[in-house]
Amino acid sequence: MRYSKVKIARQYKDEVEKTYSQYEVEYDPNKSVLQMLREIFAEEDRSLSFRRYCCNRGVCGSCTMIINGKVKRACVTSMSDEMTIEPLEKYGVIKDLVANID
Repeated sequence: MRYSKVKIARQYKDEVEKTYSQYEVEYDPNKSVLQMLREIFAEEDRSLSFRRYCCNRGVCGSCTMIINGKVKRACVTSMSDEMTIEPLEKYGVIKDLVANID
């Protein structure tokens, strides 16, 4: 079985220093980053915050985050062997991967 190493930014609002949580998840190239985040939330870490609900087609943009240094939509971005996932900090961070894009 092959695993992906995932590093996820953790932060509460803008005033707290950003830290990272690390996870090893089963690698599946057919699984989106959003699906992977949902699995981490359900099976490993119920404290992880991200926008769980979106169009799942890459249209609405509510799942947009920084994945491996590039702005991408998590619902249409496939997993990779190693990932660093961060929020869109320029909008202000509410918690973890949730940016204040409203």
